[in-house]
Amino acid sequence: MGLINKLGKSMRFTRLSLRFVNNWFDILYLTVTNKRVNTLEVELKDNLKIFLRSAYDLYVLLKLLKRGWKVKEAY
Repeated sequence: MGLINKLGKSMRFTRLSLRFVNNWFDILYLTVTNKRVNTLEVELKDNLKIFLRSAYDLYVLLKLLKRGWKVKEAY
C-alpha cells in the first residue's frame, strides 16, 4: 500500500471521526500513537457510547453512519 493511499485513508477516517464522534481527539491520539487497547470507547454525537475492539471496527461503523445507517441501541 502506497504512502498516498494511506494518507487518503487517514484523512477520510479523521473527517468521519470529526463528523460522528464526540471524543474524536482521544481516538485519533490512540491511533496516531499506535497505542494498543483492549476496547476502544467511542462516544457518538447521538450520545451513545459504544465499545469496539479496534480502530478498523470504528472505521467500518463510521462508513455505515455516513451512508445513513442509525445506531438505535448499544450494549
